[in-house]
Parts: sequence; structure tokens; C-alpha cells
Amino acid sequence: MPIYHLTAIDIENGFALRADTRPTHLEYLKDLGDDLLMAGPILNNEQKAVGTIAIITAENEIIAKQIFDKDPYAKAGLFASTEIKNINPLFGKWCG
Repeated sequence: MPIYHLTAIDIENGFALRADTRPTHLEYLKDLGDDLLMAGPILNNEQKAVGTIAIITAENEIIAKQIFDKDPYAKAGLFASTEIKNINPLFGKWCG
């Protein structure tokens, strides 16, 4: 199955919105099950979350975007910008 790298950058001063939405966001990620390969925040120099990355499996880019759009962070309007790219991991610990 194809693998997609999802990147989202938060709106300016989105810290409170991120904190308020975090519990439902984490539950959503858990519900993705084996389709979620990795997810976590993008940190600034002060170690505060200013964005999100995720690596998921999906049948195609349309479905990957649908998965991303259903994330509570996205639904709450936390993201100023998003990007979805199909990737082909070849090297490193995660590649076996």
C-alpha cells in the first residue's frame, strides 16, 4: 500500500487551540490503527509544537487527504498550511 507523508504548519499563536484539541486528536490517531506509521509535532526553538507530521498508509492520495482532513486539528482550523506527499522509504531503521 502507498505511504504518505503529511505535514501541517499551525496558524500563528495556535498554542491554545492545539492544547484544547489535543485529546480528540490523539484519540483520532489511535483509531487509525495500523494505517498510522508515525505521527508527532513539529517543534520550534522553544520546544513548543508549531505543526504536525504524520506518515500513513492509504490506497491513494485522495484517501490520504480525507484521513488528514478528518483529524480534529484540521477540523478545528489549527493548520495554516498542509502538504501531502507520496513517499518510498528505502533506507534507515524503519525500513528493515
